[in-house]
Amino acid sequence: MTMLPILLAAAMAFPDGKRCAVTYTFDDGLADQYEVAFPMFREVGLKATFFPITDKVGDPKGLKSKAERGTPLMTWAQLKEMSDAGMEIGTHGASHGKYSKMTREEIFADMRRGKESVEREIGLPCVSFASPFNAKRGADGSSVEETAKEAGLPAVRMSQKAAGGAMTAEKMNSLVETARKKGGWIVFMSHGMKRGYDAWETPEELKKHLEWVSMQADVWVGTFGEVAAYTLE
Repeated sequence: MTMLPILLAAAMAFPDGKRCAVTYTFDDGLADQYEVAFPMFREVGLKATFFPITDKVGDPKGLKSKAERGTPLMTWAQLKEMSDAGMEIGTHGASHGKYSKMTREEIFADMRRGKESVEREIGLPCVSFASPFNAKRGADGSSVEETAKEAGLPAVRMSQKAAGGAMTAEKMNSLVETARKKGGWIVFMSHGMKRGYDAWETPEELKKHLEWVSMQADVWVGTFGEVAAYTLE
């Protein structure tokens, strides 16, 4: 199984009369994803995919990046709770390193460490991977996507639509409508819900959108791993 590095693909086939697929992904493992986003999905009965930086899970110092410095991170217990509730836990790499400055061997090791951490702590296979900084090639020209497959991560997110900042429910609804007309798959990506990189100005907009999409009978809301496996099968 491989993962197409695309945001929208035309004329895909989906199960049970669905006309399009939507996936919600959350990067970096920020604590307010558990505190704010997770309850929203649980309330409407939908699933999402979370991509933590596995070396930083539970680190009280947070991340080093300027946008997220000091931002609380989720613990493995919280990630396990979300997994038990049907959310998918993937990996954003172990270190969130700059793959464009790393060799293939270094990238492979980072991916494998992230995958193994998730499987050890969550107790389920880890198949989904989000490339840090959307890097497509290593310093030696190696393909990040191909390396991920070799590392046992067949579902690779290489393209996505940012959902944060001033994003509104109306705009997200419109993007889903476009996917429905094209018969495609749209992948949303969020970071902070209240603080951190590209944090939502109004997190309630996401809830409004989820309430709307949950009522669309011909829209398939699936985790990244689920939709990747189905569309490539």
